[in-house]
Amino acid sequence: FFNNLRELESVVIFLDEFEEMALHPDRVRVTERVFSNEMLRQLPKFREGNQRLLICATNNIRLLNPAILRVGRFDYILPVGPMDAEARKAVFGVYLGRLHTEAIDLNVVAERSPLFTPADIEAVCARVAQVAFEKELSEGKDCRVTQDDVVEAIAGQKPTITAEDLESFKQDIAQYCRTDYCHLMLE
Repeated sequence: FFNNLRELESVVIFLDEFEEMALHPDRVRVTERVFSNEMLRQLPKFREGNQRLLICATNNIRLLNPAILRVGRFDYILPVGPMDAEARKAVFGVYLGRLHTEAIDLNVVAERSPLFTPADIEAVCARVAQVAFEKELSEGKDCRVTQDDVVEAIAGQKPTITAEDLESFKQDIAQYCRTDYCHLMLE
């Protein structure tokens, strides 16, 4: 994998679910350990090029091989926490913008959905779309999604992120983050 990439002068690589490729040695089988060890050997060679960028994302940094987190392997470890109200508002705007709606105050739905992820918001909007569709079928007339419909769906959707997740996230920031940006995440 990295041998082929090293031949490229300019490349941006994004690896999601990075923990699957660089698991902690205590959590892997022999074949997975071989891949993880090879990645550790290849990273310094990959970094020799000036126009190469490797971005890796994980939902659980604690599952990563500690050797992959050493200084020199990655320049930055940047935490990305839960969305704030403005971000939730934007995501609701995208999903609700695809639906036939009445006027909806995005500030209200964003305030009612703390700790919601984009997937949680998508589920809420899919639910209100389904309810409106079923209502249209049963009543035989046009039904728009209302703010009350969205608020009701939010109340029925359990957020993916928990208070325990937030506490673990803060601990991970304190332990792993190596940038000045990190102190902002802890406030």
